[in-house]
Amino acid sequence: MPLHLFGYYENQAAGTTKEITVIPDDVLTRTGDTRFMVPVGLHNIYFGFVGGQSLGDAYIFTPSLETKKFRCRIIPRKVGGVTLDKDDPELYVPSPPLRLVDTEELSFIAQNTDTTSARPVVGIFALGIDTLPPAPAGEPILVRCVGTTTLTPYKWTTVKVTPEVQLEAGTYALVGFIPISAGCIAARVIIPGQVWRPGVPGIAGSEPSALDFAHGLYDKLPTYEMGRFAHISIPEFQFLSSSADTSEVVYMKLVKVG
Repeated sequence: MPLHLFGYYENQAAGTTKEITVIPDDVLTRTGDTRFMVPVGLHNIYFGFVGGQSLGDAYIFTPSLETKKFRCRIIPRKVGGVTLDKDDPELYVPSPPLRLVDTEELSFIAQNTDTTSARPVVGIFALGIDTLPPAPAGEPILVRCVGTTTLTPYKWTTVKVTPEVQLEAGTYALVGFIPISAGCIAARVIIPGQVWRPGVPGIAGSEPSALDFAHGLYDKLPTYEMGRFAHISIPEFQFLSSSADTSEVVYMKLVKVG
């Protein structure tokens, strides 16, 4: 479907500026330890988040951008950590979306300004089609789901979630979601029968404080139909976290379409 979330992570060596290692992804084609291939048709970067404990310069690199003499710096970016700041979320949202070229290699380059110690750095980005499908008409409902999977730090970990209420029989369109865990960086959804995995930045911390923060964060992101599923086929979610969390919460925003 229309969008796929992917990422990079490395405990970056002291005082270096370099391509950051990709987070293993079983959907995107990896052309090297630090590079993904831009999928055919999914050549627009809609948003991103970059954070690091000692983060200096940070930018996207592709051959097409280099030809244009354009160094696509990620501004704003989080300095001092790898999760979003609740007071002022540092989301990179280019307008219009940043257009790349099908099948070219895509790298994320970052600088560690600490000249004495290695420091973690993370970058997540969303590649999408030219026009995202609009959310279907209908009143959206917000369904709270919980998971109890132990997350592997800085890897996509699949989490089975259970809705706190049983969904009415039918078909639902997912038009957004809010992922929360102690160290959550981002999350993406696995919808049955769908290849690409739409996702969003996550909220790290307790559930009450996360919900206070959510409105200002997700208003900055595009609203669109992420995919459809039947009430008996609840999607799974892949969490990316900085810690080995054992409790996850997802608020799914749904529209019943059949």
